[in-house]
Amino acid sequence: MLQDKIKCNIAPSQTIYRISHSKSRTIQDGLIPFELYDPLSGNCTVTGSMNNARYRHTAVVLKNGQASVDNMKDGRMFAAVIVLPNGKVLITGGEGFLSSAGLYDPTTGIWTLTGTMNTARMSHTSTVLQNGNVLVAGGFTATNSAEWDPNGKTVAGTGISGAGATDLSMPKGIFMLTRTNTLYVADFGNQRVQMFSLNTPHGSGTTVAFDINSPSKIYVDEDDDDGPSIYVSVFIGNRVEKWTKGALKGIQLGDECRSCFGIAVDEEKNVYMSESDRHRVIKWLRKTNLTEVVAGQTDERGNGNEYLSSPDGLYFDRTTDDLYVADSGNARIQKWKKNAFSGVEVAGSNWTDWAHDTETLASPNGVWVDEQTKIVYISDTSHHRIMRWMPGALVGVVIAGGNGEGNASNQFNTPTDLTFDREGNLYVCDNWNHRIQMFSIIENKPCHPSSIGNHH
Repeated sequence: MLQDKIKCNIAPSQTIYRISHSKSRTIQDGLIPFELYDPLSGNCTVTGSMNNARYRHTAVVLKNGQASVDNMKDGRMFAAVIVLPNGKVLITGGEGFLSSAGLYDPTTGIWTLTGTMNTARMSHTSTVLQNGNVLVAGGFTATNSAEWDPNGKTVAGTGISGAGATDLSMPKGIFMLTRTNTLYVADFGNQRVQMFSLNTPHGSGTTVAFDINSPSKIYVDEDDDDGPSIYVSVFIGNRVEKWTKGALKGIQLGDECRSCFGIAVDEEKNVYMSESDRHRVIKWLRKTNLTEVVAGQTDERGNGNEYLSSPDGLYFDRTTDDLYVADSGNARIQKWKKNAFSGVEVAGSNWTDWAHDTETLASPNGVWVDEQTKIVYISDTSHHRIMRWMPGALVGVVIAGGNGEGNASNQFNTPTDLTFDREGNLYVCDNWNHRIQMFSIIENKPCHPSSIGNHH
């Protein structure tokens, strides 16, 4: 009987429901059956299984004595779940550092979103106070205090260019599917997209898209009707392709995307593409099959806020509809609000002297945004480092690399993209080292002060 990550709740009969979890992260672990522990006899009895496999979930005892396993509409792990005095179930936060909260009504079986915590967090606790308020305390949050191990571990590729299942050649883009802990890599030199399950240690990839004329960046949508679907920006092929699961060929979306680099997808499945040679970002509208310019000036390079210069990576913030652009030629990151005529500089500057201080960037290729805190993370490509930029800050902080060009565990050679897993570990696409590096998170202080909600 496995004892890892057990959550117990006392039912009115004083019988304890026990749900065991293995240390494996495979979803099949959720099929381990319930156990009932009787404190009087000291015996455990197996009793049934859940309808759906799951792991790292929680369970509570409802007012009617039944046990409820969290099954919120959007699904989340590392959340805090508690029964309120009115019999409803409150769930707060969760993996990915969420700030949202939801209420479950056992009488109707309906989940509804309710309120927002001041601080996004995961692995925290919640307690009903005597006055009916709920105290949310502790846990972890993605803050500016987060630190990562300076030495990375290779999780994909061998460090030498190759075309085998364990090899990569000049990888350009990466995407993390956090629910399954699966890493997708745009294997530029091998004209393919590779999929690596990080739950297994062998490091062998599976080809999920192939014969692509220089794939640059990728986006994976598991909520797609055909899902999971892979969106690929095709640099030399001058287009964006969508690969559905098991497809033998990608489908072009929209018109030509000249020297196509960055890609992002919004909730309505509209696709954003950066055209490096035309110094603009275009948006393909799924419902109309039309394309429109959403950032930059067509065929005009400039360093004013209304211009872009050789744009590369994109990030679309679904909480605000803001589009973040790695404005590579202007050595900055710009944020473009919906229907805006100009962008706002949120990191770097339009200086192009490539100084090696923390105020400047050099040909940034990748951008990733914490949608809760609005902290911006950047692949500072020609500085061979990864930067963190706080909202409103004039300078950034080096969180990985920054030790010159090289192939040591604390160095990069032209990092082109980055992402994070659900635990906050950092992944970097180390282009000319033909590898993907993972940097373990080692410091992520609990939130203070604690948040207090008023869900009665």
